[in-house]
Amino acid sequence: GRCMAVTSVQIKDTLSSLGVSPGATVLVHASLKSFGAVDGGASAMVDALRETVGSSGNIVVVTISKLDEQWPLFDVRKTPSICGAVTTELMSRPYSVRSLHPMSSAAVLGCDAEELCKGHEDSATPCGPESPYGKIFLKGGTVLFMGAPFTSNSLFHVAEEIADGSFGWVGFRWNSPRRNATARFAQNVLG
Repeated sequence: GRCMAVTSVQIKDTLSSLGVSPGATVLVHASLKSFGAVDGGASAMVDALRETVGSSGNIVVVTISKLDEQWPLFDVRKTPSICGAVTTELMSRPYSVRSLHPMSSAAVLGCDAEELCKGHEDSATPCGPESPYGKIFLKGGTVLFMGAPFTSNSLFHVAEEIADGSFGWVGFRWNSPRRNATARFAQNVLG
């Protein structure tokens, strides 16, 4: 038989049953493909999220950029995210704000969008306390997985920053060999 498409009403009902409510700040990791079919696609998912958190809430998505020959420089308005259709849809919405970090930016739709994104480009690390991800943690926000695996949780990196790397696993540390290689790459590319 054919699979029925998930509707925005079903998504809103499920979000509410999970405790997502008006005023919430939610970091969303979503995989549209994992839903099979969604009536209205990514647009319906963003609509359901927006209606659930209301005008007093915030939807945050990771908008990692892949800088390459086609996109050698980050342009906050034009550089695409590699994080999927839901992210791309949210970024296209009027009043959404994208942070200025060239590789690990975030996009926010909601009442605190400007504040959550402010200063990310000056953050010592992509996920430090002054990043949008750190601010979500400090604000008591929620991480929501919509068909995405738990391993996609960006707040793991915030925890690493808070613990100062004492977890014993290597993430994107500012003075790590990985960060230094990235900085050298950026210097070579950007001159």
